Amino acid sequence: GRNQIVNQYIEQISSLAKQGARYILFPEKVLHINKIQKDSLITIFSNAASQLNAAIIGGMAAKEDSTWRNLVEFIPPTGAVQQYQKRFHVKGFEGHFERGTQVGILRDSPFAGGMAICKDMDFPQWLRNYQDVDLLFVPAWDFVQDGWLHARMAVLRGVENGYTIVRAGRQGRLTVSDYRGRIVAEANCENGSAQSLLAQAPVYHVDTLYSRWGDWFGWLCIFLTAGFVINAFITDRRLKQSRAGA
Repeated sequence: GRNQIVNQYIEQISSLAKQGARYILFPEKVLHINKIQKDSLITIFSNAASQLNAAIIGGMAAKEDSTWRNLVEFIPPTGAVQQYQKRFHVKGFEGHFERGTQVGILRDSPFAGGMAICKDMDFPQWLRNYQDVDLLFVPAWDFVQDGWLHARMAVLRGVENGYTIVRAGRQGRLTVSDYRGRIVAEANCENGSAQSLLAQAPVYHVDTLYSRWGDWFGWLCIFLTAGFVINAFITDRRLKQSRAGA
């Protein structure tokens, strides 16, 4: 049941922390809980984070009153717990979840960090709100067949905005990628097996033209293409008229 899942995660978190992990991320919606259970769970993870001197970042689905919320909790060894609510949901699967409105920027962190969840990474304009972070934590839940593809779509957001992404995809890929899109480390759990990934994530940021100016290059390509088509059409008509006059 729920307690068994929690105990399994505590064991895995403890093992990774003893190997030197200082930030431990687990996937999206690992538990479906109510508000009382959520408070109890955060207390358990807060105690583990304090004892292990490691931050725990994890996804959960919480029912508060009549509303379901898809959340990621950042639980540091000291200091306040911080929360982010998923902005974009998968149509047909997550219609009962309330949409988040706040950008998941971490406060009082030793580096500029942020949090997003799975489907959020498919929306470049939303991810530009994180343009100043060094590292983004992303719990996710893939659909087995799209594990590699969805992971690479998330990697692209780091290239566009110049930051590292640490992503834990349930039934998909666990990846650490840098601001150039290079895969620093990766593990595959598409077959449903339990996997963990221990890696040194580069905490680094570069300013990019895309993060500052948006889709200017894409629009420029569209306008240039339209210009070439119009010019070709006009030139073709002139040539036909010239031949007809001759």
